[in-house]
Amino acid sequence: MKDTYKRIEDFAEEMGVEELITVDGYDEAFLGIAEGFGGTMVAVYDYNMCIQILMKNDMSYEEAIEFFQFNTLGAYHADSQPIYLHMDPTLFKPTKTTRDSHLTPRFSGTIDDCPPDAPKPDHDWLGL
Repeated sequence: MKDTYKRIEDFAEEMGVEELITVDGYDEAFLGIAEGFGGTMVAVYDYNMCIQILMKNDMSYEEAIEFFQFNTLGAYHADSQPIYLHMDPTLFKPTKTTRDSHLTPRFSGTIDDCPPDAPKPDHDWLGL
């Protein structure tokens, strides 16, 4: 876990974010940093992966949803607090995962019928 958090810190530093607010325990669900109006930079997490992490810690699906809704989404810290992304499964092509990679988001990073001059991903999956 510490290695994952270190990578998040390093990425934030590369992006020029001095004080990125992150959420303890959800490092595996970290997707990246979003930039909003006025240059506000916030951490982005995959909503479903956060629920998976809670379930991995012996919560039922219903308990995980309730806990996450109340203790994470319901907790206001600052205007630059993290956001949680609900991924649209139709936008990305799933790639093969392994038995022990169930908490790592893996996508092709390309969209069908994309113009040849469009930006290409520099890696074959999204996430850490």
